[in-house]
Amino acid sequence: MRVPSFLPREWAKTVVPVEVKLEDEDESFQPIGSGVVVHWHGSHAFVTARHIVERDADLYLSFNSTDGGVGRMPLSIYKQLYDEWNLPSMWHFHSTPDVDLAVMPCFIPNADFTQVPLESTAFLQDFDESQEVLFLSFPLGISLVSQVRAIVRGGVVALKREDGTFLIDGNIFPGSSGGAVFLKPDPADIQVEDGKLVLPPPRFIGIISAYLPYTDTAISSQTGNLRVTFEENSGLGLVSSTDQVRDIVSGDAFQTTWEALKAYVLEHAGELTGGVDKQNK
Repeated sequence: MRVPSFLPREWAKTVVPVEVKLEDEDESFQPIGSGVVVHWHGSHAFVTARHIVERDADLYLSFNSTDGGVGRMPLSIYKQLYDEWNLPSMWHFHSTPDVDLAVMPCFIPNADFTQVPLESTAFLQDFDESQEVLFLSFPLGISLVSQVRAIVRGGVVALKREDGTFLIDGNIFPGSSGGAVFLKPDPADIQVEDGKLVLPPPRFIGIISAYLPYTDTAISSQTGNLRVTFEENSGLGLVSSTDQVRDIVSGDAFQTTWEALKAYVLEHAGELTGGVDKQNK
């Protein structure tokens, strides 16, 4: 009997890369971060790490399009719309300034992605240290040409912290920021239906912020003096919890922006497709 994957194939489509356009002859794109599309109480939102969107760069969302190619949406499209509506920002942040989360109400036409539903979300109180996790992201700029597919890695919840974040024992690298962390289903919950093994879905528990570094030093064997300092990856990753995502999307500012976007889409749905760059397989 074939054992089903702990991560359903459709769930890989919840995570998309945040890219910048390179200044080369091919005008290629480079992933610099990741983000996840969620569906929360009727709202559609793109969630990523705050430090990514605060970069001084033109950002694009890359996604599989419904016609079988790869599409890219420049985020400048949303900025133009939000400026027209006199809204302060398309990005919404946590009331605590150091929370590394950015959330944007979104609509992406002709996109083949899966939204993480509310019922598949778990909060800090729902899991404990030592439970296994899967995390999806686009580290080190690694991507496929013909389709958008995140890299899947595994780890465990290492420490739940009092500030609403938690640590995972799992290697995080540049480009992983903004990626989604899912709680791996418990094998004890596997059921058999019609001769097939059935797993409960994984549960969305957070957004990757960064890896925790540590400092290593090289000492001269002759003088005993410090010669070189290296910053190394500790293997621990910092994650913003879905509790903090909930704080943002339940706020009045986010809901006001979402209602304005939804009304615009209903009236001008075709206009948003003009800025989408498509690349066929």
